[in-house]
Amino acid sequence: MKNLLYTLLILVFISCDSDLDVIIKDNFDFEITTEQKEISRIGEEVKTSIKITPERIVKGVKYYFSYKLNKGKGLYKMDGLALIPGEEYELKSLETEIVYMAEELESNEVEISIRNDSDLEAEKLISYKIVDLNDFQVTVTKSANEIFFKEDVTIDFDIEKLANELDQDLTYELKYVRSSLYGNLLIGDNELKEGESLNNLSEGKISGIFKAKEAGDFSLTFLIKASNGKEHEVVVSFLVKKTDFEFKIYPSKSENYVNDLTRFDFEILSNGMEALSYKLTFRGQQGELIRGRDSFMNEDIYNTPGGRFFMDYKAFEISNKPIEFEVKASNGVMKKVVVDFESLPTNFEVTLGADNLSNFYQFDLSSSFNIIPPEVKYQVLTYKFYYETSNLGSTSLIEYNTGKRIGPGELLDMGTLKNGRIAISQQGGVQPQKGEIKFVFIDSNGVRTERKATVNWYD
Repeated sequence: MKNLLYTLLILVFISCDSDLDVIIKDNFDFEITTEQKEISRIGEEVKTSIKITPERIVKGVKYYFSYKLNKGKGLYKMDGLALIPGEEYELKSLETEIVYMAEELESNEVEISIRNDSDLEAEKLISYKIVDLNDFQVTVTKSANEIFFKEDVTIDFDIEKLANELDQDLTYELKYVRSSLYGNLLIGDNELKEGESLNNLSEGKISGIFKAKEAGDFSLTFLIKASNGKEHEVVVSFLVKKTDFEFKIYPSKSENYVNDLTRFDFEILSNGMEALSYKLTFRGQQGELIRGRDSFMNEDIYNTPGGRFFMDYKAFEISNKPIEFEVKASNGVMKKVVVDFESLPTNFEVTLGADNLSNFYQFDLSSSFNIIPPEVKYQVLTYKFYYETSNLGSTSLIEYNTGKRIGPGELLDMGTLKNGRIAISQQGGVQPQKGEIKFVFIDSNGVRTERKATVNWYD
């Protein structure tokens, strides 16, 4: 009651003294405080709380916010509206929340200013430490740099998140972007086609198998993208070769008689997974290859599935020309092997019963011959012979084992007989005379051997 009375007396006193000036203070100094995260990621909306604390709260006082960037690059937003540096924005209350979005890494330094409608102003320096988003690395390993067609390549992707001041929980997407050639990519039991992705993958190893459908230089392109937007492109390259094969020939000997058989062992062995068929040909000296009931000659084609097998070679001519073998696989790969092989004549020896034939001119001249053939295993040689005379008249020859009679120059076929008994007779008028007789023996391969003897029909 006493305080109320004093107050009324003061008011009456003031109203009665017109010479007294009275100033009523309605603006007071204020402080500003802020609160925000110490470390933030680039692009993150960093909540920043601004609190205005005046010395005394006076109703109706307005406050305005502005800022400028001292370091770095970024901007503030308030109620979803981007705030322009240097512009003033009215604050609705003494406690306001704005967000800062940095556009540069490392330190961003912002000076904020709060001004009231009486032009009292307070400033505050705010620092934001900005770090990058969690990055990751992808290590790719493959089972081979070179493979043969239809072989598999195993590809392992090892995804590892890199350490950062702020750790994020990430998931990953693996996208199969493209392939330079045709093939199938299997991840687990599923085929991943170009343009398709695997999602929600964790860190660690992802394994795939690629099956090429054609040969050539392969490159597979993948895009691995983290849930924070970081991404890396990975290219896996390798060479897919046409299925190769080894082609080898092992002749049992380097020479043999013409028309005799020589074993040739063949190896056509594939190095890949592809099932191949082959066409075998040969050229060079004339001959044939024999396998069971099948045979083929120069430039003919022998179809084979490959592997290890043998064939018998028979030369049709006496020759030392090398034999060139060629194999062409069904995938187009071709190989050649040259074999040095000599086809020998079936030389043979002939012995005569005597080199000097003589008898009384009214009687026949008798002799014999023996053919010594070469050691052949796979052919039966037959023989023929004829004779020629020099300084002798008309003659004839009879071979007793065959019972055949011939004249000079006529062939007598001995067949497989190697021994002969002969008698040479004068034809027409017989008379003493001297001369020479030549025997020419020819085997079934055309090999010739000659023998001569002197003749003396005396009186």
